[in-house]
Amino acid sequence: MTSVAVNHIEDHTARRNVALAYVYCDYTDSKLQSEVELICSLTRQLVEQIHPISEEVKTYRDRWIEKRSYPTQEERVSLIEEVASHFTRTYIFVDALDECPEQNRNEFLHMLQMLEPSVHLFITSRPNLELHSTFPHLSHIEIVASHSDIQVYLESEISTNNRMSRLIARDTTLKAEIIDIIIKKAEGMFLVAHFQVAYICQMASPKKVRQCLNTLSTKIYDFYEKALTRIEDYFEEDRQLVKKALAYIFCAQRPLTLEKLRHALGIETEDTELDESALPEMEILLSISVGLIHLPLELPG
Repeated sequence: MTSVAVNHIEDHTARRNVALAYVYCDYTDSKLQSEVELICSLTRQLVEQIHPISEEVKTYRDRWIEKRSYPTQEERVSLIEEVASHFTRTYIFVDALDECPEQNRNEFLHMLQMLEPSVHLFITSRPNLELHSTFPHLSHIEIVASHSDIQVYLESEISTNNRMSRLIARDTTLKAEIIDIIIKKAEGMFLVAHFQVAYICQMASPKKVRQCLNTLSTKIYDFYEKALTRIEDYFEEDRQLVKKALAYIFCAQRPLTLEKLRHALGIETEDTELDESALPEMEILLSISVGLIHLPLELPG
């Protein structure tokens, strides 16, 4: 969603004196998610949009070099305010603020709060963060997936799962029960619905499906824990395949297509050329990933 908003601003402000910068928060990378790293990323993006770089910015730089010290929070904010003054409008986008480690988030929020009068802020977060008190003037829009959208997604997932297709053929009311209960328990969150249906699709009988439906968690991290526990119970070959795939996805510098991931998984350290017979079947990988890997067939790579 944030990417769409960024693209919208870029498309509608082309060739105007407008600057924008954005950061995407990720709880798995706490070293690069400190408040200093985040504010530095925003500063760098904005400074790069000044042509040529202003004397004021050079003065800030020289002052800190001369002092041989790092700037304070107030000085960092002051620099962004100075840079923003060169534009008619400056937009700052912060995606998934709730993913920022808590110990860093409060300091980052404090700096954003100081910046609010000088820039236009766009922040996305799960509703567990109370941002009204910090930003009383920001508009608040709650985005919830519609039941019909989730229903279409669930129907697609169920109908394309071989195991679930067999169970539904045996029990004609099962599909409707699955969709109805997951829609209610997902509470408008696509990611929760995704993990719930992925977990249900691992069951081997209609009875097991119904038992799981009655005890489905609505907490995302419960599904991560169950998925990782299930992976640890796999035979060695499957367990290593899933772990290797997750490692590649986690460490990739850009989105991977399934085909690129497949090639990466088929290469061993000692290989001197690509062996097509070593490439795993992606359908097998997706089926044993317990919902942790769910990629479209084509992504920009």
